[in-house]
Amino acid sequence: MIAPGLLLKRTAPLAIAIGVWFAPIPAGLTAHAWHLFGVFTAAIASVLLGSYPLLTAALIAVGTVIPLPSVVPKAYRRRGGSPGCECLRANSLVTQLVPPLEIPAPGSLQSIEPSAQANTG
Repeated sequence: MIAPGLLLKRTAPLAIAIGVWFAPIPAGLTAHAWHLFGVFTAAIASVLLGSYPLLTAALIAVGTVIPLPSVVPKAYRRRGGSPGCECLRANSLVTQLVPPLEIPAPGSLQSIEPSAQANTG
């Protein structure tokens, strides 16, 4: 059984996340930004309270955010993707913007002869 102190430590960040999630959204912020703030505030609180180690808290926060439909911007849903797929799209964009490196086929390289001018100095 979990000790009462540890149970309280692990419940407090959840209460913080739920409190921020349902609090009124401040002017100038979108709902997405406010909900992300709530999840990651809870992650930071869990580390500060000693509920979870840093890596565990970060993985729980990221694992919580990715499947939530209210946190995923409409642009992702409109394209039928998820935020996890966005890195693949970014990679595709980079490959479109950066010209490919042209590597000659083996055997097609000519030997480079030193010029006569380079030897006269």
